[in-house]
Amino acid sequence: MLMSPRTRGRALERARASSVYPPASWLTDPPAGYASLRVSTDIPGVALAEAGAALLGWDLHRAAGLRVVAAGPARTGDTVVVGVPLGPLAWAAPCRVLDVIDEPNQVGFTYATLRGHPEHGVERFTMTTTSGRLTCVVEAVSRPSPALARAVPVVADAAQRFVTRRYLAAARAL
Repeated sequence: MLMSPRTRGRALERARASSVYPPASWLTDPPAGYASLRVSTDIPGVALAEAGAALLGWDLHRAAGLRVVAAGPARTGDTVVVGVPLGPLAWAAPCRVLDVIDEPNQVGFTYATLRGHPEHGVERFTMTTTSGRLTCVVEAVSRPSPALARAVPVVADAAQRFVTRRYLAAARAL
């Protein structure tokens, strides 16, 4: 579904009405036919608190070039619509936040795709500090969702890899 700056609020309201989404357990036990992805990058010179605030506040997504429609920082049960830019419009990719991680050495969240998202699955974003080293990790279990993406899965897979690389580049630029 395409959204314009004027229809972003309506896209979020439609997404909030969605009640069917995959479980976070797919990250550890992916269903057959779904691809798994796990990538990470080190983030030198940034404190966990700063990186975690950027992640939970959707700044990482925005810095990756995506448009974000959310009521505020990521919170369990919240709905967000991430827009993949297509000129002045954006492909609406609605998600539900399944959990938020806020621990002394790790901050992040997991979200699941909702109806209308170009993928069907779950994705987790974490900022983790170990021995003074900050790492951004992106994990996903998904498959193309709409008929068009299923018809051209190479394009859907390439799009996911492209956006994931943008997430990691945005994290390194914090």
